[in-house]
Amino acid sequence: MRHIEQRLFDEQAATLFELRFAPDAATLTTPRCGRLGFDDDGVLRAANRAALSALGLDWPALGVSRFAALAGQSLEHWLSRHGIGTASLRHGGQLYSAQLLPPRPPAAAHMPADGVPPLRAPHGLRMPRLAATTPAHCRTGCCSVGNGCWRPTSRC
Repeated sequence: MRHIEQRLFDEQAATLFELRFAPDAATLTTPRCGRLGFDDDGVLRAANRAALSALGLDWPALGVSRFAALAGQSLEHWLSRHGIGTASLRHGGQLYSAQLLPPRPPAAAHMPADGVPPLRAPHGLRMPRLAATTPAHCRTGCCSVGNGCWRPTSRC
């Protein structure tokens, strides 16, 4: 179950600063560590159950809690002081090892050569199959065969 939660967190928080924390630094890369995702303004946007439990928070804290309230300093101050290295985090009398990771760039393997990410069909729906003769940028899912290209700089 934790591995599924980890993968979902990875997908949903890729564009966020990630704060990982655990009582032992050796567990910062395991599914048992607490993981929090913060936007550029330091607002909590994502969390796993281990983090919420350790900090005494619940799901409504997402979108409300701020980095400064949880870490005792602003996101900017943490970055200037610790960067992405391991540091100590004290919350509620508990001392944790913590590491702040920067947002991850989109995976190159999933990004077409023209830089336009492919469209993903909503859950349960299928994207139409595109013919091999369709121009390369159309094979990313930006075009619909038979309806013309949806891309403003169309070469279809």
